[in-house]
Amino acid sequence: MLILYYLKLYVFCRLKVRKIRYNINDKLSLSSTTAHRKYEEIQANDWDFTADYANRMHVIVDSTHESLSEELKLNYENDKIKLVSGLFAETQDIHEVNNSDKWWKSSIQTSTSDSEIDSIGLFSHLIYKLSDKLSVLGGLRYDEVEQEYKDSAETIENSENELSPKLGLTYDISENIMTYATISKGYRPGGFNTGAAEGYSKTYDKETLYSYEVGLKGSGLGKRLVYDISLYYMNISDLQVYVYYPTTGGTEEIYGNAAEATSQGVEISLNFQATKSLNLFAGFSYNDISFDKYHDGTEDLSGNRAQYSPEYSFNIGALYRAGNGFYASADISGYGDMYLDPENDYKRDAYELVNAKVGYEAEHYDIYLYAKNIFDKEYDLLGHASGSYDIYSEPREIGVQLTYRF
Repeated sequence: MLILYYLKLYVFCRLKVRKIRYNINDKLSLSSTTAHRKYEEIQANDWDFTADYANRMHVIVDSTHESLSEELKLNYENDKIKLVSGLFAETQDIHEVNNSDKWWKSSIQTSTSDSEIDSIGLFSHLIYKLSDKLSVLGGLRYDEVEQEYKDSAETIENSENELSPKLGLTYDISENIMTYATISKGYRPGGFNTGAAEGYSKTYDKETLYSYEVGLKGSGLGKRLVYDISLYYMNISDLQVYVYYPTTGGTEEIYGNAAEATSQGVEISLNFQATKSLNLFAGFSYNDISFDKYHDGTEDLSGNRAQYSPEYSFNIGALYRAGNGFYASADISGYGDMYLDPENDYKRDAYELVNAKVGYEAEHYDIYLYAKNIFDKEYDLLGHASGSYDIYSEPREIGVQLTYRF
């Protein structure tokens, strides 16, 4: 049996966030959020796909990730207008050391690489009340991304920008019920295929979509029941997908782009405060996403479902918090069939998981006894999407969790 061994360790992680808010007057305020994150990650991988532990193709990756971001927002509000405008800027740096031990090499091969991503976004969002019940909303965002990847063999650069508008209406049916309709444009940046073999693209394109959504939000039973229902339809251009091609010892995974795709579905969430201590919740979503136009260079995949997108998902559970600090929760989550490749040759069947947690919550610390996947459900990815190896599902896990707040 072919087994993939994979180990990931977060050796060091640091996150600092500073928030500042200044009230210029009773209608105008300025806020700033600064965040700095740095962590080191070590991955150990056995890529030879054999049942023994011989060093045929082992890879250890030691990487350091660091990012610094700043968001400035100017908020204005009066009886008719709510306006938020601002900018978001971020710089990310990744340094990676790759040590590979391969049977066809005479010694361990070491390589280093550096990646830098600089992004900036300007945005503005306005809600204007046309009447006591009807409001119009509009938004505009401009994004610009500069990316660079560098190793001993090459330097790859990529630059993108995108303008994303949004327009919508909201209507208050009653004091506790509102409905809305929106049209918006979304955007996901492209990136690099740094390990792509000769003849394959070193970059992949950005993904854009137009989203049309209608929904209903409300509360009832003395505001103890809160619900949210939405229907959506999306036209997607250059949908980012995984593409597999054969290499020595298995397959290689890179990103590609499907020409056009459509996504449509429904999302429902319910939250009920049954008693002061007991909260019940449930959610359901259905999503149909398929390629409208996509030829991967070998065959026409138009009409196939997009990969890594379950047909449906749901969760239902209960949470109990007593006034004396006692805590208990249990939930069931489920996922529908999901294809793993654009050709729709491999898929993971539907499955459900049961989790539970019980513990004590205090002012400065929490302690829990938890259980994940209580019934040890198997939901393996047999053959994976490349057909060369299996990925086994996480087994039942029972443990103790401690949280301390300084």
